[in-house]
Amino acid sequence: MNSSSATVTAEVGPGIDPTLLDDALSRARAFCATNPLGALTIAARKTGHPAMPDAVLADVHASVRGRHVDARAVAPTFDAALDHALARLTEQLDRHVALAAV
Repeated sequence: MNSSSATVTAEVGPGIDPTLLDDALSRARAFCATNPLGALTIAARKTGHPAMPDAVLADVHASVRGRHVDARAVAPTFDAALDHALARLTEQLDRHVALAAV
């Protein structure tokens, strides 16, 4: 596991329990420990979509080697949305590393 000095932040919008932030920050720090990131930001909010009024939209923004990599996911819960967004971020980072190696 790599040591990480990444800046990690998380915020939630209205309707999402702010006590979930501690777990989100822990998960984000663990993610950064295995990825070469300079910063990772998590933002989550209720979708507001009439068909999914209780669903959560999670946006994850990472800075890696001076470039920004973003991922987004919608799921019924904050935890699920964060899981999906981090999985998508992993895919984006894998592509970024592959392109940088070319």
